Amino acid sequence: MTAPPETAEWIAATAELARVIEAENDALARVDFSESCRFAETKRMAIMRLESMIDSRPVPAFGQDRPGSAALRQRLDAAIGRNRALLLQAIDTQQRVIATIVQALGPGEADTHYPSACGAHPMQRAAAPVALAVRA
Repeated sequence: MTAPPETAEWIAATAELARVIEAENDALARVDFSESCRFAETKRMAIMRLESMIDSRPVPAFGQDRPGSAALRQRLDAAIGRNRALLLQAIDTQQRVIATIVQALGPGEADTHYPSACGAHPMQRAAAPVALAVRA
């Protein structure tokens, strides 16, 4: 993969990706997962736009950076780093919520047994029916 030249188009695409990730980070920091999920498609499209530029352009000559592009790269790197940390925190939060729900369900009634595929009761232990739907 080669790096694209620092064109106005590249800078605009990089700034847009940074903006989208920063907005997602703000939602994640507020633990507003439904809002953060709304950025998924926009983020994917911004990434694909940059990837298409990387795959279609030659490597720039040394020193061809435009003023401000280094600061923009640092902004994007910082947003990506924070995004990773916040997403890991969100995953941990979801795992804790699911564990709490499963624990709160507790054991089922003593006579509730669910047969195996062949109809046998191999474990003969109480089990409560559990169904969880997790949406990001």
